[in-house]
Amino acid sequence: MQQKQKIRRIGIHHWLWSMFILTSAFFAFAVAFQNRIFPGVHVGPVAVGGLTAEQARVKVWSYLAQKPQPRLVIGQSVLAASEGELGIAYHVDASVAAALQSEFSSVPLQFHWENEILAATLQNFEARLGFEPSN
Repeated sequence: MQQKQKIRRIGIHHWLWSMFILTSAFFAFAVAFQNRIFPGVHVGPVAVGGLTAEQARVKVWSYLAQKPQPRLVIGQSVLAASEGELGIAYHVDASVAAALQSEFSSVPLQFHWENEILAATLQNFEARLGFEPSN
């Protein structure tokens, strides 16, 4: 009977130590990533895990600056416009803030369309092509 109690006591001590180590590891991880984005998180296609919010903003803006300019080819005409000229406005700060709150998942790169800017660019394209679009 004493042997069983001794084994049971050892089992309880192992379990308590295991829980202590697991809890310590969790808090160490939380402290290490305080004010940082958790590993594996992306903003759109950009990996931002382990970065501070400011580092993530710089990385996302750098990605956006390197994206190729959209082009539209109609016959022999090539029409190109920047995303800004097409009315696309990115919300990098909001996207990074969402990534900072995210736990091990990716967040979309938030944006919206400025319809007036898009309409003006399309009218410019229309004038350059010399015809009006039809449905």
